[in-house]
Amino acid sequence: MKTLYIALIFLTQVSYGQNLLNKLEIHEEKFIVRIKKVDEFIERFNNDKESLLFKYLESKNYKIPSHNEIIKSLFNNDKKSWDLELLKMFIDDVESNNHKINLLGEFYCELKCTLEDKNGNFSANIILKFEYEKFLNAYKWTIISFISETQSNLSHCEWMPMSYDTIRTPHLSLNPVMHANDFQGFKKYLANKSALRYYANSKATKEVGCFLNLLKDSKLELCTINSISYHCLDIKNWIFRIDYLSNRGWLINELYSADIKGKNIYKEQTLKLNF
Repeated sequence: MKTLYIALIFLTQVSYGQNLLNKLEIHEEKFIVRIKKVDEFIERFNNDKESLLFKYLESKNYKIPSHNEIIKSLFNNDKKSWDLELLKMFIDDVESNNHKINLLGEFYCELKCTLEDKNGNFSANIILKFEYEKFLNAYKWTIISFISETQSNLSHCEWMPMSYDTIRTPHLSLNPVMHANDFQGFKKYLANKSALRYYANSKATKEVGCFLNLLKDSKLELCTINSISYHCLDIKNWIFRIDYLSNRGWLINELYSADIKGKNIYKEQTLKLNF
């Protein structure tokens, strides 16, 4: 029985000369194996048997890989500096304890952006958190932190009063499926000045209020989103960062062991969160 183990572990490093499949099938398999959306990453991490990958394997009568092998395939195998002992501890822990991750958990999205103010372009990171609005039975993205090395404007601006009540104005929330499109519509949302006050997380930092206020007053503009990362603190004693790698998809690119204190330090120093 044919297997995709090698493709799963090394992703797209498939040898044409040693594979009996024709080119069309090879391209199809490489497309299926590559993790195109972060939702696919979560499905594979959680060993979801209804995922696109599992359904494809079953349809082709391929042997289903173990959870251990799936987790191994979620790492950037091109990275040479991995601590292999740390990786083994993580993989064994996830498999033996059947750890799951969830967008609604300790899961943060980082948009590395270029913005423009009166002094020109500068870099900033916008940290987003996924939330569930129980009264609407609906989901939304919220802005929880704003990080920039050149925050001179933020230190002098007013903090926009936030509204966390979107029960009567659900259309003013940030689209809950923007991540599936790599936040392509985010710039358009930030241009809607009447809705800005609804975008902040209830635990948003003061810098978020200043950032949104500058947008409202047309003193700041989002130019581009240069890259996207996800920080997962969902699993006890672990932190990992997921990056999009060209032609490889969404993969774990950083891994740290961290207790509660270590996670709090990470939130404070890396994500600049209030907690």
